[in-house]
Amino acid sequence: MIWDLNLFWIILLIFQIILLNFLSKNFHSYLFFLTGAHTGKSLFSAKIAGLILFIGTLIHELSHVLMAGILFVRVKSLNLKTELTEDKHIRFGTAEVEQVDPFRNSLIGIAPLIFGLILVYFIASSIDLNNFNLIEFFKLLLISQISNSMFLSKSDTLYFKYVFIIFIFFILFLFLINFFYNFSQINFFFSNILDFFKNTNLVSLLKDINLIFIFVILLNTLTNLFLKFLSKYKRY
Repeated sequence: MIWDLNLFWIILLIFQIILLNFLSKNFHSYLFFLTGAHTGKSLFSAKIAGLILFIGTLIHELSHVLMAGILFVRVKSLNLKTELTEDKHIRFGTAEVEQVDPFRNSLIGIAPLIFGLILVYFIASSIDLNNFNLIEFFKLLLISQISNSMFLSKSDTLYFKYVFIIFIFFILFLFLINFFYNFSQINFFFSNILDFFKNTNLVSLLKDINLIFIFVILLNTLTNLFLKFLSKYKRY
């Protein structure tokens, strides 16, 4: 059946990540409205929003730094101050790294999403709802912080989109070469990809991951509904 295939659960996970991104944008919109930061005029309001999102921002920027360290790329600066830009946008933090090859820079750019998903999965899977206490509540807050701060800015995806396009063209190139010349090495490459999607040993893990992120989506949806409720009583 379709739910016994890895491809089904991978596609479902991608859909959930897209949905989490949508919920994150709504979360920021409600938060900015409630704090008054949406006007882009008050640094004090922006700093309140930045304080609320500080843990998520810290993890976001440290993800860039950690990936840079793994890839042996020099970090030029790390700034966690909330600032207003010249075009009236809020900047919660920045991690500036050395510009190297597009592949490494793209991995550094998408690091918050990679590490964010891993952290959310392990934190959420450790929650014991049957023995709910202050620690479990803190875990929920941490999940909310990470999942609402792990998505990427335009600068984060600047190189990734080019690497992704190159990757797609590379796969198409291999397919065309194999179509005309039928190389055994290329057949081996494609067969390994197909074996991965058919590998039933990974199905259970992918099911657990998707179940965890359904829980995270429900948590963020409830948070957004709460912020939306509060925003109805804001008069200024």
